[in-house]
Amino acid sequence: MKFEVRIFAGMADTMGNRDSISIELDDASIVTSRLLRETIEEVYPEIAPLAARSRVVVNETYVADDHVLGSSDRLALIPPVSGG
Repeated sequence: MKFEVRIFAGMADTMGNRDSISIELDDASIVTSRLLRETIEEVYPEIAPLAARSRVVVNETYVADDHVLGSSDRLALIPPVSGG
């Protein structure tokens, strides 16, 4: 399955102000939000430290690591934020 994942803040900056990245995962495996994030860390090592601390959002809802993804899901990786 191929996924488009929206990225924000430091991840987008690091990726040359891109607003999304593409990830392709084996169709035979069950694709969870954890697998998605871990694959992003491997494929895009330049954003791995921030991706590791980010939350996966599916169809505008934060999900747990064991959430199973579908091919039509709208995905985003949201980095931690700090207030001031």
